[in-house]
Amino acid sequence: MLYEAVEGWSPFRRDDPHASMMAVINEPLPPILKADRLAPLITALTAKDPAERPRVNQALKMLESARRRRTKRTRAAPDTKAGLPSRRVSSAQP
Repeated sequence: MLYEAVEGWSPFRRDDPHASMMAVINEPLPPILKADRLAPLITALTAKDPAERPRVNQALKMLESARRRRTKRTRAAPDTKAGLPSRRVSSAQP
């Protein structure tokens, strides 16, 4: 569900439940394009082998790490609002 929430589509949804289940078991996860800092977590959580998936505490650490990277990036970024450069109003008149 996290993949779908981030990427906007379900990677293994097929026309019927059996086909969806077979896709989950046999097909690789499609590339993660929009997740940015969450990509490592999504990849880990969707490992085919359950033994390779992170435990809850590991997943929470990965999530916290992604949050910290976001905070560092936000502090280093120029003054922006909603990802858009800030508009500066000039006091000079034409």
